[in-house]
Amino acid sequence: MTAHELELLTEMLRLYSPSGEEASLAEYLREELARRDFKVRLDEVGNVIGTHGEGPPTLLLCGHMDTVP
Repeated sequence: MTAHELELLTEMLRLYSPSGEEASLAEYLREELARRDFKVRLDEVGNVIGTHGEGPPTLLLCGHMDTVP
């Protein structure tokens, strides 16, 4: 794991994001993906959707942003 990857994960864990309060983490991820040339949007329920490139192959990463206190 690179230092940048570790920094990204550490910041994601630092941000307060219990169920229903994931907005700050979603915004952080949106900004980080945009800095890496992803096309990014938040959907109507606050999910972060980032795309990069066109055509095959396709990779989907799907995870939860909420944390348990």
